Amino acid sequence: MKTSYRNEDLRSKWLPRPVGLLVLAGWFTCMPPSNAQQAPAAYDSRDELFVSADRPLRSGFWRYRVLQRPEAMCNSSHGESSGFVVVVENQSADVLDCSISLVTNGGQLHDSNTVVESRGRSLASRLCAFAKNFESATADCTIRRPPLSWNVPEGCSYTVVRQPPLHYPHSSRRYVEQAPVYVSFSLLKPEGSPQAITIATSSGFPRLDEAALLHVKRMRLRTTCPNVHYRMRVSFRLDEYGQPVETALATESTGPVQPR
Repeated sequence: MKTSYRNEDLRSKWLPRPVGLLVLAGWFTCMPPSNAQQAPAAYDSRDELFVSADRPLRSGFWRYRVLQRPEAMCNSSHGESSGFVVVVENQSADVLDCSISLVTNGGQLHDSNTVVESRGRSLASRLCAFAKNFESATADCTIRRPPLSWNVPEGCSYTVVRQPPLHYPHSSRRYVEQAPVYVSFSLLKPEGSPQAITIATSSGFPRLDEAALLHVKRMRLRTTCPNVHYRMRVSFRLDEYGQPVETALATESTGPVQPR
């Protein structure tokens, strides 16, 4: 499905906001340091250009929104570029592979792929362009193939003793790369650092795979069954503002991997 916008529609959607009170208030308040991280603005329906119909899935549905956020996405010296973003809302128990296209009437085409995890709303793509030039946005999502099943003997598991902060590569955030990575490893002692760390199921993004390997390497774990291989899920996920979702950094134990 392709959603097109006329230039008049875009101008009528994006209304000038009152700034007088904000300017006046600026004289009486202290501005934060330039390097301070600004909290994202609350969701504003006036940013919204389009909402798709619900697309049914076996365990729920998904839909996407096209938004215009001139203040958040672009660093134009002219102050005229706007950030056009596509946000995918996944209201299902499935992980989705999504393909996004943003088009301008000058022929500029921006295609991207991303993964949206279950029960969440994530930034899927973004494009900086002049508002008068933005033409259309499309999104197509399908259910991502689940990782291969593993035989897990009863009574074997691992727990996390120490977990460093997960490093989300800057370039991956910039290009909206997000997906879970499944990492396999072994524990030679009841407690210690993972060994023989490899990618069991790739995210599809080399930068995320490398970051997941480094993350697991720096962990300290405890196990009830030494000398076996385990699998861990490391999740890289962005919210609708492009910020890492902290709750998505947890790991899950799937038990030792039996030779196949």
